[in-house]
Amino acid sequence: MKKLLFSAAAAGVLAALTGCDAHISTSGRWSDADLKAATNVVQVGAIPARLKALEVDNRHGNIHITGTDQGTTAWTWKLAVRARSISVAQQIASGASCKAELEGDHLNLVVSLPEAMEPHSVQSDFEITLPKSADVRVEDHFGAVEISDLAGNVEATNENGRLDIRNIGGSVRARTSFDKLHVSNTGPAALKNQNGEIRAAGIGGPLQANTSFDLLIARDVRGPATLANQNGSIKAGGIGGLLDARTSFDSLLAKDIGGAATLRNQNGLIEVSGVGGPLDARTSFDALVARDIGGPVHLRDQNGRVKVVQARGDADIETSFDSLTAEEIQGDAILLNQNGGVKAAGITGSVKATTCFAAIDVTGAGSKFVCHNQNGAIRLRATSAALTNLEAKTSFDTLEVFLPGSLKPAIQAHTTFGDVESDFPVLMNPRASEPFGDVAPGTARITLQNQNGKIGVLRD
Repeated sequence: MKKLLFSAAAAGVLAALTGCDAHISTSGRWSDADLKAATNVVQVGAIPARLKALEVDNRHGNIHITGTDQGTTAWTWKLAVRARSISVAQQIASGASCKAELEGDHLNLVVSLPEAMEPHSVQSDFEITLPKSADVRVEDHFGAVEISDLAGNVEATNENGRLDIRNIGGSVRARTSFDKLHVSNTGPAALKNQNGEIRAAGIGGPLQANTSFDLLIARDVRGPATLANQNGSIKAGGIGGLLDARTSFDSLLAKDIGGAATLRNQNGLIEVSGVGGPLDARTSFDALVARDIGGPVHLRDQNGRVKVVQARGDADIETSFDSLTAEEIQGDAILLNQNGGVKAAGITGSVKATTCFAAIDVTGAGSKFVCHNQNGAIRLRATSAALTNLEAKTSFDTLEVFLPGSLKPAIQAHTTFGDVESDFPVLMNPRASEPFGDVAPGTARITLQNQNGKIGVLRD
């Protein structure tokens, strides 16, 4: 094993230092103002141009790493120790070390700090410039890490500090806690933050990102993305593949998704637009809004508003206690609401709509309609002369059906305490046990039932 040569200089000063120094208290009460004595240590070492991998293990300080394909490559370690007296500061500094070991094309930089009983603070910083092609692995505690302009892979772990990684040609694996994690213009990335913000942009491959209690943003991902947030918001845009995003108690916003999307929110808003494939979304106690979906939609909301506009496929939608709206569905639609209104328009396939205590308003060009309402109005407009079956049932409100003027349907209509008014002939008392037993094959069959409200059949 060949050790790098380095130069060292130490100087004691009586001045307050700036930076993210770590304060260490072992006993008694003390404040930053008590640490009036300081000692600095500096080590400098060269980095060979053939270096393929760098590992840094630091404590209580910042790390700044930059890749270059021209110019000098080197590392600098700066240690600043503050204490109540200069003798204590120097004693702690003399017990600290930065061990540099070069084995072949692999360099390790490891910081060791002594245990001291006296109150003190330590700041251990690295400034490193290395060959652009090298891989980097970094571990730090209580400081900021910044890594940029490398063609290799990067792995960075920070216990309680910020991570900022950008312009990396290889893959990135990064983890921190209680501070921000920002990654941009890299290869595939796997990111984890325990309780801090994550921002990822310009990811050249798959992205995995997981955090809690703070914002998660993912933009311009040239691959699939898996995003998880425990109790913070998620914003995803420009995802080149599939999107799987999950959070709770905050908003989930997604747009311009290249593939299918699976979205889960426990009690927050979901708003999504521009999905290139199917959409499967579920939330509770807040709205679910979807627009411009390139495949079928499967939407569930326990007690919130649901709205979908333009889906190139079937729609299966369910909610309770709020409105349900579906527009421009290129396929069949199943629309289920427990106690809220149902409104649908521009449905090309069959429609099944159900609710209670609110209105159903449906317009579609499909061949089959089934609309059931327990205590609300039904307004149903069938626009296609290819209609084959229509069934509508309600109580305690009006039931209106609009049919194409060219249609020659067989209509059975019954209400108990209301009137039946129709622009078409109605089978009021069919003779056969099967109401449509005498109807010629291919005839549109209309069944309308109302208990305490009016029935109207109008020619469009």
